[in-house]
Formats: sequence, structure tokens, C-alpha cells
Amino acid sequence: MRFIRLIMLVIVALFASGEVAFAQKTKRKKPVKKVAVISVVTVGDSELSRPDGEITTPPDSASSPAMARETDANIWNEYSDTKFGFSVTFPARSEDVIKLDYDGLQNYSASTETAKYYVIAREDGFPLEGKELKAFYDNLVKSVFESGKSKISSERDVYLNGVLGKEISYEQASLGEPNVMRINWLRVFLIAGKQLVLTVSVKKSAYTADFDKYVDKFFDSLKATNELPIVEAKPKPKGLNGTVKNGVYRNDFFGFTLKTPESWQIANADEQLYAKEASKTVMQNSNATNNAMVEKNVDNANFLLMMTKEPLGIPENTSFVIGAEPYAYQNDEREIAKISMKSLIDKYNKSAVVKQAKVVRDVFETKIGGKSLTGFEIEAQVQNSKLRQRLYILKQKGYLISFIAGYSKESDSTEIDKILKTIVFNAKK
Repeated sequence: MRFIRLIMLVIVALFASGEVAFAQKTKRKKPVKKVAVISVVTVGDSELSRPDGEITTPPDSASSPAMARETDANIWNEYSDTKFGFSVTFPARSEDVIKLDYDGLQNYSASTETAKYYVIAREDGFPLEGKELKAFYDNLVKSVFESGKSKISSERDVYLNGVLGKEISYEQASLGEPNVMRINWLRVFLIAGKQLVLTVSVKKSAYTADFDKYVDKFFDSLKATNELPIVEAKPKPKGLNGTVKNGVYRNDFFGFTLKTPESWQIANADEQLYAKEASKTVMQNSNATNNAMVEKNVDNANFLLMMTKEPLGIPENTSFVIGAEPYAYQNDEREIAKISMKSLIDKYNKSAVVKQAKVVRDVFETKIGGKSLTGFEIEAQVQNSKLRQRLYILKQKGYLISFIAGYSKESDSTEIDKILKTIVFNAKK
């Protein structure tokens, strides 16, 4: 969803005057690696929800060198991780904490005779705040409910460094032992570009009310810095970006084609970079952490196609951009569109460049290229002109594909319609 915001802001940059948007052509920077966002990273007894939807179970922490008790002397020790910038107190020696890596998702675990303790860390991307952050946590709770295997006992808001988090407790059958019920506690934060999730799991038959103090001890020990995580990303799938040849954009990875208007300009890699740099003006603010994350993620934004009616730098330029981001949330396209629309209106109205943003057409469904896509339209004042933006989204192959257009004239709206009519999904070579 945050990538949708980025594309919309890039279109603002394309629309703004050449003097403002493209006065400085910056040199290409070495990309900072990025990995996909995940929503619910722990569900029940040591399960990890990966971006591709697979459930991976780490080896049981019972393989630790020694099975301790929470009451053992000197058993609670601080464990620090510089990669993700956090520390937490485990009921284990630091060297006995098991660390596993799943394509950039880090799992840290330790076990006692009674319970299992986990920390899961992953890079998150653009910061969430306000309604978007609340929607993330609501989705987490929803996913536990909808699994059909869990019963939520409690949920509450928690805070770390002033950042909102969520804590829930729930009962669930033990993984591999359907007749054994476990009580699980989960606390999650999105902070400084990272997801931090703490989980404690104990067999219901072994639980006593006295055990709650150990859950609190583990959860409350979490400390996190405001430094961005240092994470390496896996390579992009082959053919993800697609190609343009003989007036046709073809993407075999997602299985669709689109005809590019003969007179339109297809942005090359350097021109896409200039547009990204210009978008930072709209996205950055007085918050240093936010600006560092903007810098990082704009540099790594993945555009499949960017084209404009006029050369870059021409004021009030009509544009059409296709982007894709890895996406593992359980929200359907309509929910994604609603959250994105509300977030964009809020962001625009707080921006120094974009003003008077409003919804022109609320969330709707439409057929494009033989598939059902979800969209919305908004309008805003950019400098002295009105910019209309149209968004269409579709979830496919673990990605969220976005088709976004920006224009001001009604005649250009007709041209956008013509472009959309050329899209064909499941196109044959």
C-alpha cells in the first residue's frame, strides 16, 4: 500500500513544473537493498507467515543445550542484535539463543521447560502512521480470528518509544499435536523501518496465572533503536519488469500486455530516477527517520512502466505508471484501496506541494483486460493546476500491481481510457 503512495507522489512530480520537479538531475545512487513487507509473522505455535504465503516452522527450541526454568538463577540475559537494532531479555544465555534466517526474516528463539520464546524481525519499508498503522494491527487480529483455529482471549494497545503497537493473547492447537492446546501471547511493533514481533507460547495444561509475570518480563524488556535495519534482499524474479517493443509493453511474469501510444514518451532508467528524486520533495518532512526511510525506499521503488504524454519537465504532464510490490496482507483489493485512498488524502493535505485533496470517485470495481480491478479517483491542487489521479489495483502472484494515471484535461482522461482498453491479461506471445 505504501508503494501506491509512492507512485501517486511520483505522478505529482511528473505533473509539477519542470523548474520544481526536475531542476536538479541527480546521479544514480547505489540501491539500498529492500525486502517485502509481511503482515502476520507469527500465528500460533512457532509458525512463520512468509511473503509467499508458505508457513515455515523453525526447529523446536528444545534442541537448545540446556532446558532452563524461568526461576533459575541468572537465567534471564539480554540478547542484542545490531542488524535490526534491538535488544530483549531471553530466559537463556545469549549464546544459547537460536537464530534462523528466512530470506531476510530473522527468527530468534529460546525454550524453557515450560514455554517457548520468540522474536521475529523483518524490514518493513515506508513508515505507517495513523489509520494505516491501525489498519495493519486490525488486519493482524483479523487474520488470527479468520484462521478458524484460534480463539482470541484479549487484545490491547501497547507502546515502544512512543510508537503504537498491539498485544494479543489467544489459544490454539499445538502444531503437530492437534489435541494439545497452547496459550500464546503476541506483541508486535512497526518501528523505524522494521517489524518486531515477540511471542510466548505455553501448553494450556502447564499454565498458571503466576506465569503472566514472565510474559511481561520478556515483552517489557524489548528495546529498539531508531536506526534503519541493515537487510539484504533476494533478487527480483526474472521478467518482473517486462519489456517495450514495437509499441507494446509485455510482461510475461504477470501475463499481460499494453499498447503504448505512439507519441508518448517511455521513461528510461535514468528518467525514472529523476522522477523518484523529485517525489522526495513531497514525501519528506521534518522527521529524520521518516526522511531516511523515504530516501531508501524511493531509490528502490520498482516501476514496471512509466510513460508521459510530453517529455519530462513539461508542466501539467499527463502520465501513466505501472508498479508492483510484494504483498502478503490478507486484505482484499477493496480494503487496500480504501486504506490507500484515505491515507493519500491525509498525506496530500499535509504536504507543502499538494493541497485541497478530495475524493472524486469512491472505491469501485471495473473490468480491465478481462480481469476485475479495484480503483478510485482523487483530485488535488498542485501549484496552480488541478491534478486528477486514477488508481487501479490487482493482486497477482504474491504482488500488488498498480496502474495509476495523472492528468488535468478531460481530453487526456479520454486518452487514459484508450490506454486501459489496450490492456490484455493472459496475452499470448
